[in-house]
Amino acid sequence: MYVQMISGLLLLSATISMAATPKSLEGSRPNIILVVTDDNSFDTVGRYGGGAVSPNLDKLYDEGLRLNRFHVSPTCSPSRTAMFTGRHEFYAGVTHTIFGRDRLNPECRTIPEVLRDAGYRTGMFGKWHLGNEKKYRPYQRGFDEAWQHGGGGIGQSYANCSDFPANTYHNPMLLHNEEIVQEEGYCTDIFFDKAMQWIKNVKGRKPFFAYITTNTSHGPHIPPLGYDKRFPGADAYTLMQANIDDNMGRLVAFLEKQNLRENTLLIFHTDNGRGGQEVHGIKLKAGKGRAREGGVWVPCIVSWPGTLGNNEDRGQLCGHIDWYMTFSDLAGAKEKAPGTKAWDGRSLLPLFYNTAPADWDNRLFLAHRARWKNGKREAAKYEECSIQNGSYKLFNNEILFDMQSDRGENTDIAAQHPEVVSNLRKQFDAFWADSVPYMINDVNPLENGLLEDEEFHKLYKVKFGEKAYQERLAMMKGWGKGGQTDADFEAWKSAQKN
Repeated sequence: MYVQMISGLLLLSATISMAATPKSLEGSRPNIILVVTDDNSFDTVGRYGGGAVSPNLDKLYDEGLRLNRFHVSPTCSPSRTAMFTGRHEFYAGVTHTIFGRDRLNPECRTIPEVLRDAGYRTGMFGKWHLGNEKKYRPYQRGFDEAWQHGGGGIGQSYANCSDFPANTYHNPMLLHNEEIVQEEGYCTDIFFDKAMQWIKNVKGRKPFFAYITTNTSHGPHIPPLGYDKRFPGADAYTLMQANIDDNMGRLVAFLEKQNLRENTLLIFHTDNGRGGQEVHGIKLKAGKGRAREGGVWVPCIVSWPGTLGNNEDRGQLCGHIDWYMTFSDLAGAKEKAPGTKAWDGRSLLPLFYNTAPADWDNRLFLAHRARWKNGKREAAKYEECSIQNGSYKLFNNEILFDMQSDRGENTDIAAQHPEVVSNLRKQFDAFWADSVPYMINDVNPLENGLLEDEEFHKLYKVKFGEKAYQERLAMMKGWGKGGQTDADFEAWKSAQKN
């Protein structure tokens, strides 16, 4: 039903207002803003039918170009790696979100490096999660300006992937380039504020690339103050979603005020899927950490007024892995594609102008949960994995779905199409054999160590001293590895009223 609807929209879509071709966009050098939120999905944008109250994202949806088969990786670090390098995350050594297996190989070229070398100013604001040690940080990987928390989330203390001690969503401590800064306010508001201030400072001299990457709505679900009064009865996750929408509205208004809207490519999508998603009536299976559609199919809205189509849909298979070559082409970087396999990224400019060749969907998209126990890679080869082209998807090397008529993955048709199963199996095996030698973090994974030896903990101790550090550790008592507990947040919130 959904595919038929999209096909109809494609046939009826309005002619693009500007007489242009993908070729004419090459080297057009727009400003680029990429907004990637964390652990949410279609339920972030009301127009997809999940019930979200999202007037600003709904407006972006209504007026933008929607990539309706946009795919990402099943979890945080892998998704960001594939996005930044234009290849599946395994080729950059990333096979987990902790144990040092989240560190993006420094030998891999990244989007900000490509754009910086092409004359762009580059800034990132929020969640990095591609390595805590200095050589892996964003300030060393192509960004002129970087505001980040540590690890995979504010206040986390996972093995070899921790944030500053006792860090919180409200008034967080951040690393500004290589300097620790104590901020005031709610994390998402701060990241958007920093991005807008930076854009205001650098606009006009060179084109810019701003990567705004929130840690919300990742757990713990700590909402901004005051939102419970605006949305009585809503749960914390919903309040965090509303705050994301507010900030998207603020960003668009800012761009308009700065006369930047029409020469800025604005993109919104999420880093991985989430459970319980529904897309225009299709109920998706599974969520984050899974290779089913609920884990890897996410919303993606592209907006560039006056250049890209208004209120249009594209139904071709694409994903985060395609931004590398897309941005390179827009910047006129003449960048060599990092990979030429059927599963590697490509430029989306033909999709932007609806001139994609008929064989576009012969490409492959691969998803693998990875996260195998250290030393257990081969045993996990077919665990929670999938490979799909425009027509079919093979899940866990045995279950086949029709991706044209069954996006909800309800009916296994493997028995009816043995030749398709055989071909996709061969392709997956070829990918696995090709990518294993690049999994460098698996060779010497980091084991659980002392919290005080974590990179962001060491940074804190150097700046504030041992006494202050021990006080912060005491504040974390009872938190767990995921960060601040609900009880601790409620106690802090009550203290703000007194």
